[in-house]
Amino acid sequence: MIKGEKPTIAVAMGDPAGISPEIAAKLLASDAVREAAELVIFGDRRVLEAGAQVAGVPLDIDCMASADGVGGESGKPVLVDLKNLDPASVASGKATAAGGQFAIQNFRAALQYAASGKATVRTSEGLTMGGTVTASGKAPSAGDDVIVAVRPERIEVVPAATERAAATGWTVVPGRIQQGTYLGDQTEYRIDTDAVGELVARRQNAAGAGNGLGAGPGDPVLARWHEEANLILVD
Repeated sequence: MIKGEKPTIAVAMGDPAGISPEIAAKLLASDAVREAAELVIFGDRRVLEAGAQVAGVPLDIDCMASADGVGGESGKPVLVDLKNLDPASVASGKATAAGGQFAIQNFRAALQYAASGKATVRTSEGLTMGGTVTASGKAPSAGDDVIVAVRPERIEVVPAATERAAATGWTVVPGRIQQGTYLGDQTEYRIDTDAVGELVARRQNAAGAGNGLGAGPGDPVLARWHEEANLILVD
């Protein structure tokens, strides 16, 4: 069972010639807002940095090229940098077509993200992962209990000595093999973990020597999978 702790709010930067950049920077710097919600803001990093300079606030955020990787464990607000406006091309207090297009692109991206069915969940052990809500129009609220399902073939099983650092969007969980069952072209592993309980994973059996996992019952391994494999089930 997975319990979400904070809602995720998508924010779109507005007209860069107005006060939107400063307001956005102040929002991201607010401790009260950061404690209450996970923020995902859409816009241009250069415009946001200019706004932070005017507002006199620091920017302590993660920056990503797309919303696909949103849902990490840093706890920081996320800027999806669309790189869609050079701040030198607009003048403060003067509305322009470029500024209006900038705002429209940001609102469109934020709305698409909000409607994508994506959600971020956190286990009681502190493991954070993103996923797709399976029920259309039934998004979970903060604090709701949900189930995260992953097909066994989407879980990779690798030796415990493998580098544990997870790339964006990946979950990496250490555990120990309880049982391995040969299924012809695949081997099914039951893995006991502290983070998510028992995992069932299937590993393709490649032809040739040296391609096996080389681990049996009791041996430590890492189970890892991408958030695209996570299906979030809501009651």
